[in-house]
Amino acid sequence: MKKNVLTVFLGTSILGILLTSCCKCDLKYTGVPSQIISVNQAVTMEEEYNSTIAPLIEDAKSTNAEKYKATQYAYVELDSLKKYIAFLDEVQRKNSKQKITGIRIYFAAYPKVKPSNFKVKEDVKLGRETFFLAPTMLVNNPRLTLEQNKRIYLKNVPFSIKPTNPSKDKYIGDFKIINDLLNSNDVNFGLPNTISTSRIGSVTDDTSLIMNDLYVCPPPKSSGSSGS
Repeated sequence: MKKNVLTVFLGTSILGILLTSCCKCDLKYTGVPSQIISVNQAVTMEEEYNSTIAPLIEDAKSTNAEKYKATQYAYVELDSLKKYIAFLDEVQRKNSKQKITGIRIYFAAYPKVKPSNFKVKEDVKLGRETFFLAPTMLVNNPRLTLEQNKRIYLKNVPFSIKPTNPSKDKYIGDFKIINDLLNSNDVNFGLPNTISTSRIGSVTDDTSLIMNDLYVCPPPKSSGSSGS
């Protein structure tokens, strides 16, 4: 598999919370969000994942010595989500001439060997599937067809910040596309050649706005238990 996959309803649920919150934490209640799904739909979607996707992950990652159990869900505290949205609001305020348009939820996996300065919860097994949240900016793409232009997610891509004055405030600067997070769909639909390559470059020194550091289940195998 190209990338490990989490449950569809997990991404949908988190995205619904974020999209109905982003990016104004002081929004007042205006009714039930349109992204809310029924319990039956959520159960059906989880069952679909467990019967079709999870077995593929488990077959790919199990060994003769250890049977792997695919990630069932991730947990994010509500306060953490609220703080994240408030953080994005503050970044938006500081960069008023640019706009944070939404959030991409990327399915991902922790590496089997932890790199230095890599943030992972102590209760998370390395190699396990997870997801991360990446704020997006709008990119006008003249190469998109009329039909493709209706797909808003194709025009909104992840970005980092190139600080104008890092020593003063690393969250003020130019929004830059994170080239390494663009996937095959982004490439196929084509970011236009008119986008300056200065906006699509190394992000080593850029400021990240990406959120992860989550709890995922099942947790690491405890003594005497099976699976991982």
